[in-house]
Amino acid sequence: MNKSTTSPNSDVSRASHFERARIRTLAAELEKVQKKTFTKWVNSCLSRVGLNIDNLYSDLCDGTVLLRLLEVLSGEKLPKPARGRMRIHLIQNLNAVLKFLIHKHVKLENIGAHDIVDGNQRIILGLIWTIILRFQIQDIRIEGETTESTEKRSAKDALLVWCKLKTANYTNVRVTNFTSSWRNGLAFNALIHKHRPDVVDYDRLSPDNALENLRLAFTVADECFGIAPLLDAEDICVENPDEKSIMTYVASYYQSFSKLKAENVVERRIWKVMNCIMDLEKMMQEYDTLASNLLKWIRAMIVILSDRQFENNLDGVQRQLSEFKTYRTVDKPLRYLEKGTLEEKFFTIQSKLRSNNRKGFIPVADKTISDINKSWEQLENAEHDREQALREEIIRQERLERLADKFTKKAEMRVQWICDSVRLVDNDIFGDSGSSVSAALKKQEAFEADVYEYQKRIRAMEDLVQELKIGNYHAIQKIQDKRDKVIILWNELLELIKIREGKVSQHVELHDHIQELEDFMGWSRDVKNSLESEDYGLELHDVEDLLQKNLILENEILAQEEPLTRALLEAENFKAPSKEDGVNFFNSNPMNDLLKERINSLSRLYDQISELLYIRKTRLEDSRQLLQFYQNVDDELDWMKGKNQSLSLTDLTKATDCSYVIHKLRSHQALEAEVNNNETLLRNIIDTGNQLSKNNNYDSSMILSKINNLASAWNNLVDSMSKRKDRIAEILSMQQFLSEADYLEGQISLHTGLLSVDQNRIDEDNIDSLLKHHANLEFEVENYKDQLHLLDNMADDLNPNDQSFEMALGKKAVITEKYQVLMAEVGYRREKLIAQQSLFRYLSEIDIVFSWIGDKEAVLFSFEPPTNLIEAELILQKFKGIERDIVTYQDRYNNTLKAGNDLAVQITDGNDEIANAQGELNEKWIRLLELHGLKKEELSKLLILLRLFYEVDEVKNWIADKGTGLSSCSYTTDPAAVLQMQRQINVIERETPAIEERIEDVESKRDALAEEQPDKLEIVNDKLDSLYEVWDDLRNLVRNQIATIGECSNIQKLMFDVEDLEDWLKFQLGQLSLETDGLNSLPDVEKLQAEHNELLEEFTNRKIILDRINSTAPMHYTGDAAGRRLEQRVEDINHDWNDLDSLCHKRKVLLQQIQQYLIFQRDCKYIEGILQKQDVFLAEVMTELGTSNKSANQLKNKDDQHLKRLDSCIQRVAQADQFAKLSVDDDHYAKESLMSKAATLSERVERNRGLFTEIAFRLDKAVHLQSFYQRCNELIDWINEKFNIISGDIVTDQAYISRLLQKHRTFEAELAATRDQKNVVNELGKSLVQDQPDARPEVEIHLTDIEDRWITLMDACSTRSQLLTDRYNEVQFIRIIDNLQAWMSDAENTLANMETCKDLASCNKSMTKLTSLESDIISRKDRLDQLEQQVQNFLDINHRGADDMQDLFESVSQRYAALQRPLKERRKLLEASRRMFQFYRDVDDELLWIEDKKQQLQSNETGNNLHEVQILRTVQQNIQNEIRVHEQIINEIFKSGSKVISDADSSADKIRHNTELLKEKWLELEICSREREAIIEQSATAHKLLFDTEEMEGWIMEKAAILITKDKPKDQIRAMSMMKHHELLEQSVKSYAQNIKSLHQSGQAFLDQSTIKSKEIVEALDVIDDSYNSLLILASERRNFIDELLRFYRYNSEVDEVEQWIKEREVFSKSKDYGSNLEQIQRIAETFHSWVVNTKNSGVSKVKEVNLIADQLIITGHPEAATICEWKSGINDLWNQLLETIQERTKNIENVATIRDHYAAGNDFLHRIRTKGQCLPDDLGNNFDSTECLLHRHSIVQSDVLGIELEYNNLQEYAAQLKVDFPNEKQAIDELHGKISDAWELLKDKCNWRKSQLEQTLDLFRLLLLVENHALWINDMYDDINSLEDPRYWLPSRFCSYSIGFLFKHIIREFIANSIVQLIRIIK
Repeated sequence: MNKSTTSPNSDVSRASHFERARIRTLAAELEKVQKKTFTKWVNSCLSRVGLNIDNLYSDLCDGTVLLRLLEVLSGEKLPKPARGRMRIHLIQNLNAVLKFLIHKHVKLENIGAHDIVDGNQRIILGLIWTIILRFQIQDIRIEGETTESTEKRSAKDALLVWCKLKTANYTNVRVTNFTSSWRNGLAFNALIHKHRPDVVDYDRLSPDNALENLRLAFTVADECFGIAPLLDAEDICVENPDEKSIMTYVASYYQSFSKLKAENVVERRIWKVMNCIMDLEKMMQEYDTLASNLLKWIRAMIVILSDRQFENNLDGVQRQLSEFKTYRTVDKPLRYLEKGTLEEKFFTIQSKLRSNNRKGFIPVADKTISDINKSWEQLENAEHDREQALREEIIRQERLERLADKFTKKAEMRVQWICDSVRLVDNDIFGDSGSSVSAALKKQEAFEADVYEYQKRIRAMEDLVQELKIGNYHAIQKIQDKRDKVIILWNELLELIKIREGKVSQHVELHDHIQELEDFMGWSRDVKNSLESEDYGLELHDVEDLLQKNLILENEILAQEEPLTRALLEAENFKAPSKEDGVNFFNSNPMNDLLKERINSLSRLYDQISELLYIRKTRLEDSRQLLQFYQNVDDELDWMKGKNQSLSLTDLTKATDCSYVIHKLRSHQALEAEVNNNETLLRNIIDTGNQLSKNNNYDSSMILSKINNLASAWNNLVDSMSKRKDRIAEILSMQQFLSEADYLEGQISLHTGLLSVDQNRIDEDNIDSLLKHHANLEFEVENYKDQLHLLDNMADDLNPNDQSFEMALGKKAVITEKYQVLMAEVGYRREKLIAQQSLFRYLSEIDIVFSWIGDKEAVLFSFEPPTNLIEAELILQKFKGIERDIVTYQDRYNNTLKAGNDLAVQITDGNDEIANAQGELNEKWIRLLELHGLKKEELSKLLILLRLFYEVDEVKNWIADKGTGLSSCSYTTDPAAVLQMQRQINVIERETPAIEERIEDVESKRDALAEEQPDKLEIVNDKLDSLYEVWDDLRNLVRNQIATIGECSNIQKLMFDVEDLEDWLKFQLGQLSLETDGLNSLPDVEKLQAEHNELLEEFTNRKIILDRINSTAPMHYTGDAAGRRLEQRVEDINHDWNDLDSLCHKRKVLLQQIQQYLIFQRDCKYIEGILQKQDVFLAEVMTELGTSNKSANQLKNKDDQHLKRLDSCIQRVAQADQFAKLSVDDDHYAKESLMSKAATLSERVERNRGLFTEIAFRLDKAVHLQSFYQRCNELIDWINEKFNIISGDIVTDQAYISRLLQKHRTFEAELAATRDQKNVVNELGKSLVQDQPDARPEVEIHLTDIEDRWITLMDACSTRSQLLTDRYNEVQFIRIIDNLQAWMSDAENTLANMETCKDLASCNKSMTKLTSLESDIISRKDRLDQLEQQVQNFLDINHRGADDMQDLFESVSQRYAALQRPLKERRKLLEASRRMFQFYRDVDDELLWIEDKKQQLQSNETGNNLHEVQILRTVQQNIQNEIRVHEQIINEIFKSGSKVISDADSSADKIRHNTELLKEKWLELEICSREREAIIEQSATAHKLLFDTEEMEGWIMEKAAILITKDKPKDQIRAMSMMKHHELLEQSVKSYAQNIKSLHQSGQAFLDQSTIKSKEIVEALDVIDDSYNSLLILASERRNFIDELLRFYRYNSEVDEVEQWIKEREVFSKSKDYGSNLEQIQRIAETFHSWVVNTKNSGVSKVKEVNLIADQLIITGHPEAATICEWKSGINDLWNQLLETIQERTKNIENVATIRDHYAAGNDFLHRIRTKGQCLPDDLGNNFDSTECLLHRHSIVQSDVLGIELEYNNLQEYAAQLKVDFPNEKQAIDELHGKISDAWELLKDKCNWRKSQLEQTLDLFRLLLLVENHALWINDMYDDINSLEDPRYWLPSRFCSYSIGFLFKHIIREFIANSIVQLIRIIK
C-alpha cells in the first residue's frame, strides 16, 4: 500500500528534476551562444577604435571597455575612466556607464556596478542586450509609418515588421519570430537578395540545406556588406536558437541596408541635379571662352599700347596718334560691349547657382570679373599712358624742330662774328713806348675777354647740338656738319689770339723787368743807409730794439734775396723782341742796353748790403751780451736778497701744530727747488762774465767785480737755506712726536673706557658680540705696541736742546705706563668673558635639556587612557618616539654633566650655580625615566585590552556591515534590491564559517587576558556578550528577511558618496591633527599653507557631494534600522564635516599666526642687529667728536647712515608693535612673547633715537667748527704766499713791464675773488661765536689774524699796482710814437710815387691803393686822440718825462696834418679818370647786348602748341625784364657821360657821339620788343583755345566712359552710393555747359580779332557740341539703369526684413513652454492669443505690401522679374507656414490647458477626499446620547460621500475620454486616478468602519443602559424581596422564589452574553 502510494510521487519528482536539469542545460547553451554573439558584436564596435576583448565577463569588469563602447555607439564624449585598479575605481567607472545609460533613458532593472565587478554573467549579458536594444534596434523605422505609430511599437516588433516586409514575397520564408523562422537560413538570404539580388541566387537555395544556407548568408554579408559574422551556422541550426543573438545579428543587416538605401537615394538626387549642373558647366565654359578671348585681346592691346618705339619724325608720330584715335573710337567700344555680355553671363550663372542653393561660381584664376575689370583698368591705364606718350613725343619732335632752326640761325651768326674777329687779330702794331705797350696789352686783354665771353655762345651752340643728339633728331648729321665748320673757324681764331698774346706778353715782360730792377735798386739804397748808422744803444732795451729792427731788416733782405736773384736771372735770360718778331725797334735797341746796365748796378749794391748787415749785427750782439750780463747780475742779487729775507727763522717760533710745520717744510722745499733751479742760471751768468772778461772787453774790471759780488751773495743764501731746513726738521720731528703721542694716548684712554662700558650688561644675548668686539679691541691694542716702538725711535731722534724735549720724554713715560695697564685689563677681561661665555653656554644647554624634559613630561602627563585602539596605536607610536628621544638625549645628558664638572674646575665664579643646575637636572631626568616606565607599562596593558576590544568591534562591525544591507531595505519591493539582498545573503552564508572562526579566536584571547588582567574579565565578557548578540541578530535577520529587501540605484549611489565622503573626512581629520609639529621656518609654513589651500579647494569641491547627500538622504529615512543608520551616518558626516570645517579654519588661522610670528621674529632679529651696531657707534662717538674736519665729517656721515637705518627700524618696530597689539585682539598663541619683544624693541629704539638726536647736534657743531678752522688756515697760508710774491722789486726793463703788469692784474682779480672767501670766513666765524660761545676766544684769534694779514697784503698790492701802471704807460707811449713816425714816412712815399692812370684797370688799382691809405690815415686819427689824452694825463700827474712826450706828440700831429691835402688832390684826379674809362666800357657793353637781343626779337617763330607758346612767352618776358633792367643802366650811363663831359673837355665829342649811338640802338630795341610781344600773345590765345577744346573733349570722353560702363552693384548700399555718384556726375555734366558756353564766347571773340588757327578752332568747337549732347543722353540712360537696380535692392531688403520678421515669430510660435500649472498655461494662452492677433495684423500688411511692390516691379518689366517672383512666392510660403505653426501651437495650448485643468480638478478632488477622510473624528462618544449624536452626524457625512461618489464617477468617465484623446498623457492620468481611487476606497472604508464602530458603541451603551436598568430593577426587587413578610402559603413563596431565581439567572445570562459579544466586536 505504501509502495503504490509513493511510486507516482517519486516519478513526478524525477520528471521534474529531469526537466529542471534540461532547462538548466538549455539555458547554459543559450547563455554560451549569447556570450559568443555579444563578444563578437562588442569587438565589431570596438574595432573602430582599435580595441578587442577576449572574455566578455572579465574584460568588462573594470568599466573602461564599456565607456569606450558607449562612446563609439553614441558618438559622445564620456568622462575619463579612473586610473586605479581597486574595486572602488572599477565601481566608479561602471557607475559612469550606468549613469550615461540612465541619461539616455535606458531602463536598467536589477543591474548594479557591484554585479559587473563581481562578474555576474547574467547581469553582464543583460547589460549588453540592453545596450544593443538602445543603440542598434530601437532606432529602426518602417517606411510609410508615422513617427507616432513607430513610437507605439517596441524595438523588437519594429525589427520583426521590417523583416516581414523585406521577405514578404519570398518562398519558404515566413518570419514570425526571431528563433525558428531563421533556422533554415533562407530568411537571411532573402534579406540579402532583397537589397542586392546580384550577390545571392535565391532560387537555387533549398530549405533542407540549412547549414549551407546560413554559411552562404554569413559569408556574403561579411564580404559584400561588411557585416561581422556574429553567429555560427551551428548556433542557429538547433531546436531553440537564441532569440537575442539572432536579433542582434539581424539588426546589423538593418543598419547596413539602411546605409545602402541612403546612398541610393543620394545617387538619385545627384543624378537629378546633374542636368542642371551640366547646363551651368556649359555656361561656365562659355564664360571661360569669352573671358579668355577678351583677356587675350586686352593683354595683346596692352603690349601694343605699351610700345614706345615711335617714328623719329613729326609726321610719323602724328600718323601714329591718328591710328590711336581710330582704336579708341572703333575697336575698343566693340570689346566693351563684349565685356558687358560677359558680366551678364556671369551674373546669370550666379543667380542659377543661388537658386539651387549652391556655392557661388568662382572662375579660374585670372578670369574673374574683378580680374577682367583689373585687366580692363590696366588697358585703360596703358591707353592713357600711350596717349600721353604720343602727345609727349609730338611735343618732343616739335621742340627738336625748333631747336634745329635755332641752331641754324645761331651758326650763321657765329661764323660772321668769327670772320670779323680774325680781321681784327691780324693787326700787330703795339707801339714803341711803355704807355703804348701797356695800351696794346689792355686792348689785347679786352679782346681776349670778349673772345672768352663769346666762347659761352659757342658752348651754347654745342649744347644745342648735344641736345638734338640726345633727342635723336632725324637730321642730326647736317647739324653736326655745320657745328664742325663753326668749331674749325673758332679754333683758328683762338690760335691767332694766342700768337698775338705771346707777342704782346714779350714786350710787356721786357718793360716789367726794367721796372722791377729799378724798384729793387731804390729799396737797396734805403737798406744801405740804415745799415751804415752808428747807433748801437746805451740800454739793454735799446739794443734789443735795434737788434729787433736789424733782425727785421735781415729777414727782409733774406726775403728779397730770392725775388731779387730771380729778377736778375730772368732779366739776364730774357731775349728782347726783334724786328723778326714783327716789332718796329730802333736799330740800336736801347731797351736791351738799359736792362744790362740795371742788372750790373743792382748786383754791386746787393753785395755791399750783405757785408754791412753782418758787421752791424756783430756789434749789436756784443753790446746786448754785455748789457744783458749786467742786468742778469742785478736781477740775481735782488732775487737773492728777497730769498734771504724769506729764510729768516722768526716765523718758526709760531709753530703750534704739525700741519703748520709741514706747510713751512713744503714751502721751504719749494724754495729750495727754486734755488737749485736758479743755480744753473747763476753758473751761466758767471760763465758769461768770465767769457766777456777773456774777450778783452773795455769794461772787464766791472765785470769781475760783479761776478765776485754774485758769488758771495749766493754762498750766504745757501747757508741761510741750510740752517732753516735743519730747524724746520727739528720742529717737525718734535711736533710729529707730540701729535703721535697725543693720538696714542687718546686711543689708549678710549680703549680703557671701552673696557668698562659693558661691564654691567653682560648677559647671554650679548656675550658673543662682546667677545667678538673684545677680540677686535685686543687686536687694536696689540697694534699699539708697534706704535710705542715707533714713538721710542722718534724720541731718540729728538734734539735734546729743544725746549720741549723734557715734556716729550715725560709724555712718553705716561703713555707706556697707561699701555701696560691697558694690556693687563684686556687680558683680564678676555678671561672673564670666555668664562662667562662657557657658563652661559652650559646653562643654555641645561635649559635646553630642562625644556626637553619638561616637554616630554608634559607629553607623558597629557597622555590619557585611550578609548580605542587607534588612539592607543598613536599613543604607542608617540611613546616609541619619546623612548627614542630619551635614548638619544641620554648621551647629551651625560655630556652635559661632564661639561659642568669640567667648567666648575675651570672657573671660580658660578660653581654654585653649576652645582644647582646639575642637581635639578638629575632629579628631572630620573623623574622622567620613572614616569616613562610607568606610562609604558600602563599603555601596554591597555593596548592588549583595546586590541581585543578592537577585534571584537571589528568582528561585530563586520557582522553589522553584513546585516546593514538586509536591515536597511526591510520594506522595499524593488526586484533589483531584492536581487542585491539575495547576493548579500549568499555572501553572508559563505562568510559564516570565517565569522565563527574569528569569534573563537576572540574567545581564546579573552581567556589569555583573564590570566594577566583578571580585573578586566567582566568588561571583556560584556563586550563578547554584545558580539554574541549581534551575531545572533544577524543570523535571525538572515533567516527572517532572505527575499524581502532590495536596494535601488539611488541609495547605492548615496551610499557610495557617503562611504567616499566618510573616508575622505576621516583621512583629512587624521592628517590635520599631525601637520603643525616642528614648524620653525617660513618655507615650511608657506609649504603647509599651500597644501592647506589645496585642501580648502578640495573641501569646496566635496561640498557639492555633501549637499547632494543632504538633499538625497532624507528620502531614504524609512524609519527602520537601515534608515536610522543612514540618517546617523549622514549626521556623523555633517558633524565630521563641521569639525573638519572648524579644524580647517583653526588650522588656517594657526598657520597664519605661525607665519606672522616667524616673520615677526625675523624682523626682530634684523632690528636687533641694527641696534647693536648703533650701540657700538654711540659708544665710540660719546668719547671723541673728531679732531679735524675730515674725522668730524666721517663721524657725521656715519651718524646720517645710522639715522636712516634708525628710521627704517622705527617703521619696522611700529609695524611689529602694531602686529603685537593685533595679536592680542586676535588671541595669538604667542601674544605675550610678541608684546614683550615689541615693547623691548620700542624702548631700545626710543633710547637710540634720543641719543642720536643729541649726537647729531654735537656732531653738527664739531663739523662747523673744524670746517671754520680749516678755512682759516688755508686763507692765512694763501695770504702769506701772495705777500711774499709781491714784496720783491719791480724790474725796469721794457720787455718785462707788460708781463709784470699782466701778472699783477691777474693777482688783483684773484685777490678780489679771495675777498669774498674772507667775508664768508668772517660770517662763518660770527655765526660760530653765536652758536658755540665756548669756542669764542679761539675763533676771534683766527679772525683777527686773518684781518691783519689781509690789510697788509692789500696795501702792498696797491703800491705795486701804481708803480707798474705808470711804467707801462710810459713805455707804451714811446712805442706808439715810433710806430706812427714810421707809418707816416711810408704814406708820404706812397703818395709821392703813385703813377697816373692809362685805362680802367690801372685806375681801379690806384683807387684801391688810395682808399686803403685813406682808411689807414683815418684809423690813425683815433690813435692820435688817445696819445693826446695820454700826454695830458702825464702832465696832470707830473710824470718825469711828460715834456719830452708832449714834444714828440706835437711833431707827429704836424706830420699827420700835412698828409691830408695831397691825399684829396690825388683822389679827385683818380675819380675823374675812372669815370671816363668806365663810361667807354659801359657804352661798348650795352651796344653789344642791344644787338644780341635785337636779333632774338626779330625771330618769326610763334610756336606750334601751347607749351611752345608758353616757352616763347617766358623768353619774351625774360627779354623784357632784361630791357627794364638795362634801361636803368643806360640812364645811369647817360648821367655818367654828362658828368664826364663836364670833367674832361678834350673827350666831350667822342662821349656825345657814343651817347647818341646808344640812344638810337635802344629805341630800335624797344620797337622790336613790342611787336614781338603782340605776336606771341595772339598765338598764345589761339593755342589756349585749342588746348581748352582738347581738355573739354577729354573730359567728355572720360565721363562718357564712366556712363557707358555696366558695373552692377552687389547690394543696396552700393547701389545708393552709385546713384549718389551718378547724381554728382550729372550735376557736373550739367554745370559743364556753362564752361562750353564760355569757350564759344571766347573763341568767337578771338576769331573776330585774329585769323591765327581760325579753321582749327571752329572745327574743335563743333566737335565739343556734338560730344556734349551725346554725354547728356548717356547720363539719362545711366540714371534709369541705376534706378531699376535701387528698386530691386529695396525690394530685396523688404523681403529680407519680412522673412526675418516671420522667422522670429516662427521661433516664438514653436515654443514648447506651456507653464508648470493651470494658471501659467492660462496666462500663456492669453498672451499668445494677443500675440497672434498682433502678428496676423502686422503680417498681413507686411506681406501685402511686399506682394504689391513685387507686382509693380513685374508689371513694369524689371530685368530681375524671375527672381522677384521667386522671392514673392517664398515670402507667401513662409507666411502660410507661420499661420500653420500658430494654429498648431494654439491647439497645443488648448490641449495642455484641458489636461492641466483635469489634473487640477483631479488633485482638488483628491485633496477633498483626503481632507474629508482626515475630518472624520476618532471619538466614539462617552455615553449613549453623545454616540447617538455622532452617529447622526456620520449619517450626514455619508450622504456627502454619496455626492462625492457621483462626482468621482463623472471624473472617471472624463478621464477615460481624455486617455482616448491624449494617449501620451495616459500614464499620468492613470497615476492620478490611481491615487484618487485609492483615496476614495480608503474614504469609503473609513466611513463604513466608523459607522460600524459608532453602531457597535451605541449597542454597547444601550447594553450598559439596559444592564444599569436591570441592576436598578434587581436592586428594587432585592429591596422588595427583603421587605416581604414570610409567605403565608408554601406554594406562592416557593413560586416566587423560583420566579426570582429564574429571572435573575436569565438576566445574568443575557447580560454576560451581550457583553461578550460586544467585547468581541470591539476587539475585532
